[in-house]
Amino acid sequence: MKDVLILIGMILGAALIGWVLFLYGTTGVTHNVQGVALGGAAVEASVIAQGTRAPIDTRVNYLITNKSQLQKLWSTIYGIGSTTPTTPKIDFSKNQVMAVFAGTEPTGGYTISVSKVEDISNKRMVTIVITSPATSCTVAQVRTAPYEILTVPSTTLPLSHSDTTETHTC
Repeated sequence: MKDVLILIGMILGAALIGWVLFLYGTTGVTHNVQGVALGGAAVEASVIAQGTRAPIDTRVNYLITNKSQLQKLWSTIYGIGSTTPTTPKIDFSKNQVMAVFAGTEPTGGYTISVSKVEDISNKRMVTIVITSPATSCTVAQVRTAPYEILTVPSTTLPLSHSDTTETHTC
């Protein structure tokens, strides 16, 4: 009986940790996004933040080209205070920051991410994947607002984007 109670406690603890991470997302996550060149030049991008609690209500993208703009974006997302993550140090003479926001969604289970960045002909094409939960999924009944922020090498090319939607099966 004691072993069963310990096992149940461990399962509940793991579920609670997963639930908290799901609700509040993660920040400070860094991973690379590789462009897959199909007639264009792949552009490497590095994710500097992502989460599900942005105070941005609509589907929008931002291109940040200087420190002041980045500080404004960072304080909009995280607020100002002792628990605010440190604004990343970006060399804007070499890099730009892209921020993609999905807008407000009615429940948990939604994400947004940049899957590909490439320079094609006379533009920089950004492919964005917006994922929603399948109707059979059990999700948190709380409003979410997914976002992702990443760095890319600077360019003078005009930006274009393509949104792709996917449904996550549970």
